Amino acid sequence: MADSRVFISYSHKDQKWLERLRVHLRPLVRDSDMEVWDDTRLQAGDAWRPEIKKAIGAASIAVLLVSADFLASDFVIQEELPALSNAADEGRLRILQLIVGPCRFEHTSLARFQTVNSPADTLLSLNEYEREAVLARVAERIESALREQKIKAEIHSVQTQLDEMSRRVSELFLSTMSPAMYTNLHKIVNAPFGSYEMNAGLRRELDHLRTIGYVELESLSKIPKVGQNLSEFVKSTEAGRRFVQLREELNSNKKSTLT
Repeated sequence: MADSRVFISYSHKDQKWLERLRVHLRPLVRDSDMEVWDDTRLQAGDAWRPEIKKAIGAASIAVLLVSADFLASDFVIQEELPALSNAADEGRLRILQLIVGPCRFEHTSLARFQTVNSPADTLLSLNEYEREAVLARVAERIESALREQKIKAEIHSVQTQLDEMSRRVSELFLSTMSPAMYTNLHKIVNAPFGSYEMNAGLRRELDHLRTIGYVELESLSKIPKVGQNLSEFVKSTEAGRRFVQLREELNSNKKSTLT
């Protein structure tokens, strides 16, 4: 899965550290849907530049094996790092850096990204046990980051479902008002209402519209039984105007869907 892909950027002169890191990541690959990608995956005849670009675009985590050779690589600096940095800045990817040996790391733009080990404690400066502990820590950081990303994805999925449910409830609510009541509310919103006859049906509708907060009126009993303009006695509220706007948008969307 693209969301569980780890991209490893390294110098070929640091191949042995790549191989050891892959050993530490192997249990995660075996026990989850995580996929590890580095350029050893390329086959003879592959268009390697597009393939690397594609792999970076699909990754959610990048591990950089930072060394003097890594920083000396024109391809890494000019091709891989800009794409990785852009993805990180856009929140699509998390960068973890493993400092292999002494280098000018702290004087580069990479210094703003998280390191697993301190630049003062490079892999080359540590004994075998300490190196293995750092590599194990990389695997733990990746596992933790993937777990966090999975939780965020699940929250986003739930939020999307809630938004869709809210939209459907809104549409249902907008559709439940009777045509006659909506017509009268629409006329009140788009005043003047014009002539009217205060019959039992209109009285009931105005009382309901007042109850739900869509119109304002002083008293139903003070409205004459007949008149030339009901807008003199009944005013729409902001909620009423918003309802009419949403109802019109819903009707417009339905018409667009049918055509």
